[in-house]
Parts: sequence; C-alpha cells; structure tokens
Amino acid sequence: MKRILLFLFSCCTSILFAQVSTIKKTQVIQTPPAAPVISGLICGSAPMKVWDKTFGGNAYDAINTMITTADGGYLLGGTSGSDISADKSQAPQGIWDFWIVKTDANGTKLWDKRFGGDSYQEVRSILPTADGGYLLSGFSFSGASGDKTEASHGQSDYWLVKIDFNGNKLWDKRFGGSGEDALRRVCATTDGGFLLGGGSNSAISGDRTEDSRGDSDYWVVKIDVNGNKVWDKRFGGSNNDALTSIVKTDDGFYLLGGVSASGISGDRTEDSRGGQDYWLVKIDGNGNKLWDRRFGGSATDWMDVLLPTSDGNYLLGGQSMSGVSGDRTQPSQGGYDFWIVKVDPNGNKLWDKRYGGNMFDIPTAMVTDTDGGYLLSGYSDSDATGDRTENSEGTYDFWTVKINKDGEKLWDKRFGGDGYDYLSSMIPVESGEYLLAGFSSSGISGDKTKASQGQEDFWVVKMTACQPATNFCEGKTYTLTATNCAGIINWSNGATGNSIEVNTAGTYTATCTVNNETSVASNSIIITPTAATLSGNATSGTNQAINTITSTQTIPTGINTTYQAGKSISLQGTFQAQTGSVFKAEIKGCE
Repeated sequence: MKRILLFLFSCCTSILFAQVSTIKKTQVIQTPPAAPVISGLICGSAPMKVWDKTFGGNAYDAINTMITTADGGYLLGGTSGSDISADKSQAPQGIWDFWIVKTDANGTKLWDKRFGGDSYQEVRSILPTADGGYLLSGFSFSGASGDKTEASHGQSDYWLVKIDFNGNKLWDKRFGGSGEDALRRVCATTDGGFLLGGGSNSAISGDRTEDSRGDSDYWVVKIDVNGNKVWDKRFGGSNNDALTSIVKTDDGFYLLGGVSASGISGDRTEDSRGGQDYWLVKIDGNGNKLWDRRFGGSATDWMDVLLPTSDGNYLLGGQSMSGVSGDRTQPSQGGYDFWIVKVDPNGNKLWDKRYGGNMFDIPTAMVTDTDGGYLLSGYSDSDATGDRTENSEGTYDFWTVKINKDGEKLWDKRFGGDGYDYLSSMIPVESGEYLLAGFSSSGISGDKTKASQGQEDFWVVKMTACQPATNFCEGKTYTLTATNCAGIINWSNGATGNSIEVNTAGTYTATCTVNNETSVASNSIIITPTAATLSGNATSGTNQAINTITSTQTIPTGINTTYQAGKSISLQGTFQAQTGSVFKAEIKGCE
C-alpha cells in the first residue's frame, strides 16, 4: 500500500500529498536564581538505550507524534491500516485511521483507539486539553462516515478529534476548502483555544476565506476551546509554500515555519536563495503578518522543526542539500544534511550549522537538553562518515546529534534494526532521558528487541543522554559534562566550561558559581586496562610449572582469566602456575 499523505514539493508542480520519500557521576548542577543546587549526574559522553517497544498490527502502522500524560505514561499517535491483530484492538473504519496507543511509564500498552472515516486519515499532532483530555489533529480524505460527522469540503480537510483521558471520543471537527488541506502542527493559544497550521491549495470555499497566493499556501485556522472556528489566514507567494511548524513567542504572538519555493510575491518579501528555502513568518494574535524571513542555500532547504531557546531566540531545523551559498556557511557532507539556523526574536540569523554523513540525514525533532544544549533527531542512512560515528544497522536508522548552546557537536548516536527505521518524534521524559519514536520495518536485530507485527510498526526507544561515567578503557578519552548550571563552572583540573575531556583515573569535581554562591558535584573515574596476552613455557604433566609467568600490567581484581590447563587460578600483579601445563594466559580487560 502506498503512503500518500506526506507533504512534498516539486519545482514545477504542487504536490500536497505524495508517496513517502524513502530516501527511503556524576551530578546534574541545577541553579535557581539565588543559589546553585545540585542533583543528578555529571554526564559522560555516550548515550545509551534504556528500553525499546514495538506496537502494531498486521499491516502499516506509522507513529507521527507523542506526548507525556498526567499519570506519567505516554500517548502515541499516528496512522494505521491494520485489522484487529497484535496490538490493534479495533477494526479499521477506512483505509487508514487515526491510531493512538496509551502506555505506562515503562512503555507497557494500556489501551489503544482508532478514529476514522471511509478513506485516509493521519494524526499529526496531540495536545493535552485543560479538562484532562486530548486534542488529536491531522487530516482526512473521508466524507461523513465512521467517526467523521461532517462531509468533506474538498479532497482533504484538517480533521480534529477531541477525546477524554481514557480515549473516548467527545467531538470531531473538519476545516477545509475545495482543494487539498493538510494539517501539520497545532499550537495552544493563550485564550484556551488552538492555532491549526498546515498547507492548502484551496481557493475561497468552505472554511477558507482568502484566495490562494500561488500553488499552495501556509493556512492557519484559529479555533476556540470547543473547536469552533474564530478566523483563518493564508500566507504565501506565487509558488509552493507549506507550513510545518508553529510556536508561541515570548510577546504572545506566533512564529510560523515551513518551506517555500516562492520568490518575492504575495506575503514573501525576500527572493529565493535556491530551489526551496526555510520560510519564517511572524503573526500577531489575530493572524496579522508582522514580518517574514527566508533562509537557504543554492539548492533545496526544507524546514521541519522550530524550537524556542532558553535565551529568547529560536532554532530552525530541517534538511539541506545546499553547499556553501546564501545563508549556508559549511559544505555539504552528503545527500541531505541536518541544517540548523539560530535566529534572534526579530528573525535575524545568528549562526548556522550542518551535521551529516555521506548519504541522507533528515531531522524531524529538536529538544532543549538539561545543560542548555540541544538534541537533534531524525533518520539517516549514512555510514560512519562526516559527523556520523557509527555505521547504519539497516537501511535507515534513528539518528540523534547532541550539540552545545553554540551549535558545536558533542556526540551522536544511532538506533536501528535490519530494515528501515524512520524517527518522527522526540520528547524529554525525565532529567537526562528522552523518548524517540518513529516507524520501523525491522525485525529482531540491532537495537530492536521485538519482531515486526506487520509491514511497519510504531517503534519507541527510551534513551538516556546523561550516562554516568565511571569506568572506561585505557587509552580512551572520555567527556564529562556538568549540566544545569546557570553560572560559571570550574573543574578540579583547572578547566572551565560545561565539559572536560579526561584520560586518567581520578576524581573530577565541578563547581558551579552563581551570585557568589557555589555547589559542587564530583565523579570518580576508573580506568580498565586493555587486553593482555602473557606467554610462558611449562613442562607438560608435571606437578609444578618450571617457569613463572609475570604480568607486565597491573591486573585489577575481578578481571576474567582463563587457565588453559583447565584449572582455575587467581591472578595478582604477578602469578605462578601451581599445577598442570600452562602455555598461555589471556587477561581480558576491555577493547
């Protein structure tokens, strides 16, 4: 079955729905304004998987979004074409339905629900509501059928389903015009309502009150708490423009982010840099445009994520094929790279960074980490090249990149199996821990511990980005990071800053100073020797070996040893075989 519900663009043709493009220890230092407070861990350099979970039925199931719930669990949302099978407990209403899965804090499924009409539906956003329920938002091609109570305005509409805490439907609403309208993001507003955003090629018709600027436009719909439309606005130029993200600004207004192929025309005031550009539009609370900005290079640049930062600025994240040109200051690593642009509150560029390997690296999610840096996540089929340090497990893997507040890469990590694994969402769940989610065709392999239920499944990985660093191998270098300090960090080895690199054993202490008050965290580092092979001759069949075999390295207590004559021995700094024949002793440390 083809996946037909993802925004794509052609330079010549507006394609709002197309087949999926499958190019194919530490202590955390926490500081309130008056004085620093320490809790948690000094983080090591390498993240690790805590657990992974698979949810699906006998066909296609793809997760697009997830949130934490008030009971400490999670609500996962996406689309499903499966029958009643495996984790799917309700028969489909149409070809694809909204499908949500509720889990507890350990990722154990509690219940699942499907909502749909007689055709295609896909969840793109889940938001909690003030009454303890949830607003499920996406798009639908269905008429009035199944769970859809209103007829379609055109080919596809924005579709909202309001549910209670237990997943029971309360109401549904559709918004659209005579063409294709595909919702991508929803943002809660200060008055208790919601701002719906996506792409539309509809003319004035149905719920659309302004004519199209070009082939497709940003389309924003304001609704109240009960789902009633308050107003709608379109923003665009003479070509293709599609909204992919909305965030609230500190002044109570909104930033709309997405991709644009338009030049100077309509609402677009700056010429195109290349094929497509990142396009940022700021609007007030009534939907009036305040300004717009474009960022791009000479090729295709597709913005998908918009993140407010703790310093009052914004990160724009997406994929880029451009080389050094326009707003892009670093050469491409491969096909597509993660491309991050930091802007100030007025949309002025502060810096840009790219991260990638030799193939295609597509970012889909960004969050702020506990140390003031950022985690960028998406999917990648690159080898260990460029910024990628691990080879792919299969076709595509989840790929996460950790950067500091200035955009410098600290580490990267991939999770995947033997098939294709596409990450679509990431959320913080506890201090230093994150949930990564997407859809997977992999079986039990690599990081995936459960077999596929059907064609593709929801796949969720819990990751700790703050791994305690206490033991590492001789000859290696380890990075220790002190997080959540709002002041100055001084280390016991004389270094300053959030992170230090260490390669010798000892106790490392970080001191956070804020307003002349301090707090301290420390971690002891133990170094394990590398593997050593010690050889010596012995007389076979005698009671006493004639040679003493001497270790050239200190052998820590607890090291695994093998005595090849079949007897057990305990090794110290030096040792002598007491019985039998000894030809070789192997001392296993770490590689």
